[in-house]
Amino acid sequence: MKQLQQLFKNLTLSTAKDMLITTCKRFWVQLSCATILAIMAVLHNEQAGQPLPLYSLLTHLSYILCFGTLVDFTLVMWGQNPRFVKHARLTRIILWLLLVVYLAFLTSYKMFEQSHQQAFWLANFSIITTAMLMAPFICFINQKAEGDLFAYNLMMKWVKYQVLIVAATWVISGALVGLSASISLLFGTTTSPNGYLYMAIIILWMCVWAFCMLIPQREQLYDDSTTGVPILQKGVMYVILPLLLLYIVVLLVYALRILIAWELPEGMVSYLVSGVMFGYILCYTFLYPRIMDTTSRLSLIMRKIIPACMLPLLILMTVGIIRRVADYGITVERLYLITLLLWFYGVCIIVFVQSIPRLRWIFLSFAALFLISSAHPFNYTKICERVHTQKFEQLLEQHNLPLRDWDKSSTFHELPEDVQQDINEKKSYIIRKYGVKSLKGLGWTARKARC
Repeated sequence: MKQLQQLFKNLTLSTAKDMLITTCKRFWVQLSCATILAIMAVLHNEQAGQPLPLYSLLTHLSYILCFGTLVDFTLVMWGQNPRFVKHARLTRIILWLLLVVYLAFLTSYKMFEQSHQQAFWLANFSIITTAMLMAPFICFINQKAEGDLFAYNLMMKWVKYQVLIVAATWVISGALVGLSASISLLFGTTTSPNGYLYMAIIILWMCVWAFCMLIPQREQLYDDSTTGVPILQKGVMYVILPLLLLYIVVLLVYALRILIAWELPEGMVSYLVSGVMFGYILCYTFLYPRIMDTTSRLSLIMRKIIPACMLPLLILMTVGIIRRVADYGITVERLYLITLLLWFYGVCIIVFVQSIPRLRWIFLSFAALFLISSAHPFNYTKICERVHTQKFEQLLEQHNLPLRDWDKSSTFHELPEDVQQDINEKKSYIIRKYGVKSLKGLGWTARKARC
């Protein structure tokens, strides 16, 4: 907050002009895309409900600009490191060239209308998540400082700026809505819904500009202070951490009970343990400066005791996942849950054995696993599609049904009703989850599916 106070204290017309020019030079891509998106949002609203090619083009172009802006932001932060300025500039040029090709692909093949939307969105979301998680660390990729205080302070500044901008947005929005209502009351006019929409677009556009202006300059990035955000640290220290410890105690007691009773855990245990692990990572992140003092009691609790207590709970989660897979089979969600479980094991082991606490391995390992499991042709959606299709083929062969046009064969209609229902339900599940083309090899075409 001292930086913000100093900023507003020294704010004059001349300094504001210099800050604006500097921001435009650093984040000209983000600011240009925000302006274009604001204009396109207005055009998109005007074209809504009309079956025009322009409407589809605006949708695809808006998505490409949002996607490119977020990924390009990470590359901009990479370029803040003097050693990688040229590398970042070249990578940004390649990125936007690829995005132009990507836009042509989306427009030609209508990717948003195809059946495999789940794999498409997961792949794109994994790329954006990876870029966002890399952003605070990529500036300091060649720094040999102990710990990740530089990246931590940059993340905390971003959190403070976002909170400040959201608060200012609410105040400005409330004031403008009140002004509009006052004008309507005093002069008997009415404000159309589009007016409020355009007002919201302008406010969001201003938020992007404000956030880019508040991002520290290159020389201000190397901040090794250990203050963090005091109010957030106290909230985590005295509210979230005690609740986290209570959850851990309850789950350990439950694990002991099912061990004594020698029974399988409930399926929801996986979600409880996942929530506790994310809570632990949240506490570890916000309390990182205090954890850096490896002689403190808090550091002992966060680096040794909690990871050791979480390992039995992760074993419990492993048993629960094995039970669910054995009972109901593999799904995309369960594959991601298994990957998340492996990441949890890695986090606990890494935190326990590290002599110097580091944040980068926690965030970057998550980004890498998410990217590897989603953004390639053999992603989890494709794996599950192949598994369910093979099981469906085996089901047809088990009942001596032909692989092509099995629903029209006399053998199918001679089967008991419950078997016919089971086959139809599995067919409907595959089509609903993975699209009609998944059953193309079995003779089930899109034309037949619509009949």
